[in-house]
Amino acid sequence: MARAKILVVEDEFLVGEDLRVRLESLDYAVTAVVPSGERAVERAGQDRPDLVLMDIRLSGPMDGLEAAGLIRSRWRIPIVFVTAYLDSDRLERILLTGTSGYLVKPFHDGQLRASIEAALGKG
Repeated sequence: MARAKILVVEDEFLVGEDLRVRLESLDYAVTAVVPSGERAVERAGQDRPDLVLMDIRLSGPMDGLEAAGLIRSRWRIPIVFVTAYLDSDRLERILLTGTSGYLVKPFHDGQLRASIEAALGKG
């Protein structure tokens, strides 16, 4: 069976690289690590990943919630959000995007795998 392809959207370089390494160690294929919502939409259209792992707070004018809305409406790609802060307003915005899940930092690899597999319909 082919490995699931994941696009990582994270504006902190070291965090993005850590996620890439962790995902690859869990046997997922990372299509790219991009720092902004605009690049996320562009790469999602190019790469057509199986899933997008997206931080909510990103560099640039488009946050992860807005980028996720565009990606979901254009290509129906599942999104799993990653955030360090989850208040009721942010949770409501996450749920309105039709997200496939979310993770609160810090998280361990088992939580990461479970969220991804559930979003891909394998959980």
